[in-house]
Amino acid sequence: MLKIGQKIYVAQSTFFSEEKELKTYVITDVNSVSFYAKPEEINIKPLRFDKRTLKHKANFSILTAYLDESHFYQIQSLEKEKNDLLQYIKANLSDLSVDQLRAIHRSMITEEVN
Repeated sequence: MLKIGQKIYVAQSTFFSEEKELKTYVITDVNSVSFYAKPEEINIKPLRFDKRTLKHKANFSILTAYLDESHFYQIQSLEKEKNDLLQYIKANLSDLSVDQLRAIHRSMITEEVN
C-alpha cells in the first residue's frame, strides 16, 4: 500500500539505455489510479506514476518505481544471468549434438504446454 511520505526507489530507462542506479523519491500524493512522487533532495514538481504499473512515462524515458531496493537488484541480477546464459548458449550451440538439441527442444515444448 502506497502512502504519502513513503520512500520509493526509481530507475530510469530510455530507448537506448537503462540506468543501473536507483534514485530515492518521496510520495507526495496518492489517489485511486496513480501516485505522485519527487526526488528526495530536489524541489521539483512531483511526477505522476501509474499505481498498477509503477511507471512514469516521459517523452524519451520511462521511470520505474520499486517499493524495495532489493527487488530492483534482484531483477538486475536475473537479467544479467539470462544474458550470460544466452551468450554462452549462442556461442556453443553449434557444438551440441543432435540428441542434445532434441532434448532442449523437448524441454521448450514441455514448458510451452505448461
